Amino acid sequence: MSYMRDIEARLRNPKPSSIEEEIPFWEFLDIEFDKNKKLFILQLTIHKNQVFLSYLKDLLGRQYSI
Repeated sequence: MSYMRDIEARLRNPKPSSIEEEIPFWEFLDIEFDKNKKLFILQLTIHKNQVFLSYLKDLLGRQYSI
């Protein structure tokens, strides 16, 4: 998410003063350990409420060849 938000900021014209305020998101990492299985359990939860419009327009506007 941080990478996509950085791309969005670079593609916008004019450049936003604070992309973090315009496109907020939160990431939570829950780490548990199962002692019997000796196994770490990682669960990442991302909360977002924005779409990266400039990034998507740029991506959809490109022509790709295989």
